[in-house]
Amino acid sequence: MGSWLALFVALLCAAFAASVVRQYVRKRRPHLAYWALSLGLAAIGALGYVCSAVPAGHPVWAFRVYYICGAMAMPAVMGLGSLGLMVRHRVLHAVAAVVGIAIVATAVGIAAAPAHPAGLRALNGGPGVGVLATGWWLPLMIILNSFGALAVFGVAVWSAVHTLHGHAPRRFLGGNVFLALGILVLSGAGSAARLGWPGAFWATMAVGWVMAFVGYVLLTPIPSAAEPSARQRIA
Repeated sequence: MGSWLALFVALLCAAFAASVVRQYVRKRRPHLAYWALSLGLAAIGALGYVCSAVPAGHPVWAFRVYYICGAMAMPAVMGLGSLGLMVRHRVLHAVAAVVGIAIVATAVGIAAAPAHPAGLRALNGGPGVGVLATGWWLPLMIILNSFGALAVFGVAVWSAVHTLHGHAPRRFLGGNVFLALGILVLSGAGSAARLGWPGAFWATMAVGWVMAFVGYVLLTPIPSAAEPSARQRIA
C-alpha cells in the first residue's frame, strides 16, 4: 500500500511541478523556480522510494535517491522559494548559496552512509528510519528540514494574516491556510512514523501534498475574461 501511495505522491508532485514551471515561464520569478525544483525533487524522491520497495532486490541506491531528493533536499529548496517572496534577490541568492553547500555536503554523507539491508527489506510503507547508519550528516539534514518547514509555514501564515487584513480576494486566504496546513501535515509525517505508525507515512504525505496543491490552486490568480481582449487592443 505504501508503494502505491508513494507513486501517487510522485505523480501529484510531477503535475504540481509542471504547473509551477508554466507559471515560471510566464513570470520569471525566482521563487517559482525554487518551488518547481523542490516539487521535481519530491517526485524523484517518491519514485526512488517506489523502486527501493521492489521485493526483488530492494536496491539501496534507489533508497538513497529518495532520502537525498525527497527527505533532505526538497524541504530546504521549497523553503528558499517561500523566502523569495519576502526578501530581496541578493539576500535570497546568498541564503541559497549557504543552503546549496549544506545540501551537497549532506548528500555526500547520505551517499556514503552504510546501509542496513534488513531495514530496507522491512520498509513496509514507512519513512525508512534506521535503514542508513546515522552520522555527521544527520544534524545538517535536521537543520535543512527545519529551515524549509519554518520558511514555508511562516510565509504562508504571514500571507494569510496579510490577506485577512488587506484587500486581496478571500480565496487567497483559503489558499494560504491550505498551504500552511499541508506543510504542517508533511512535516508531521515522519514524526507520526517515529511514534509508532510507520504505515501511515505515505498516507500522511499524500494528504499533505493534496492540501498544498489545493492551496497553490487557490493562490493562483484566475485570468479575467477581459484580459485577452486587452492584449489584443495593445497589439
